[in-house]
Amino acid sequence: SGMDLSWFFDQWVRSNVYLCYQVESRESKQVKGVYISSVKVKQLGTMSMPVPIKAVFEDGSSMVAFTRRDIETTKLTFNSKTKLKEVILNPDHKLAMLEKPVPELSKEAAKALAWGWSLPDIGPLYEILKDENIPSSDIWYRLGMYLYDSGELNKALNCFRKVDSLHKEGTTCPRV
Repeated sequence: SGMDLSWFFDQWVRSNVYLCYQVESRESKQVKGVYISSVKVKQLGTMSMPVPIKAVFEDGSSMVAFTRRDIETTKLTFNSKTKLKEVILNPDHKLAMLEKPVPELSKEAAKALAWGWSLPDIGPLYEILKDENIPSSDIWYRLGMYLYDSGELNKALNCFRKVDSLHKEGTTCPRV
């Protein structure tokens, strides 16, 4: 086709960026016998590319449109005979797309977590992570359990307090 696809290959092959999009809002209004449905889709990940968005309507019909890779929030408009019922991101599941954005970590923390955890490494790992703004209650819970098993009760308690504060902010806590 003669198109320059370096934007695609640089992201998928030559970087650690990731694809994550989410429906930000949706509405459907009837105007003169036609439903006009608006869907806003926001890029949450660090990779930008056209993502297929399928709008399904109450009569079973559907339409597909794509996000724009050059803007953070894409507004899509669909005209139909019936009201919007459902919006599906990546309907054919052809893209490696995350449902939630990956929490940002310092390079030191990312390096410490890269190869997994073991009990002898827990103390130094806690020292690296304790001041990180990690919005994942799962990480704090697992770290707290490892510290508890290692007898590091004060450090474990600090981790469980972070889990509690994240839960109060609406973050899902791990199942026990």
